[in-house]
Amino acid sequence: MNEIRINSTWVALKDFSIGIGSHSRNPNTTSLMIPKGTLLKWDSDSPSGNVWFRVEIEGVKHRGKIESGCITNVIRDGKIDLKDNGKDFVIYDGDYLKKLLTN
Repeated sequence: MNEIRINSTWVALKDFSIGIGSHSRNPNTTSLMIPKGTLLKWDSDSPSGNVWFRVEIEGVKHRGKIESGCITNVIRDGKIDLKDNGKDFVIYDGDYLKKLLTN
């Protein structure tokens, strides 16, 4: 992997959950199960350590988070794999990306 772009599409490699329903006035979340094979769009990494994804489950669109620091930690955990990097802005690339994926 040479780069990661915002709005890239990822596939879930195993079942896991994301937290949905939080916002600035309510940090509490509800757990949403992401089945293996589900497609997710990477939305952003936030300074608070949340990795945000957009996903559609059974026709319902959700935006949810994983408290993992950055997307490379979710990749290293074996939860997701890149399906389509798209053509949006590059967020991680080069030696910095390689370092994040190996540490």
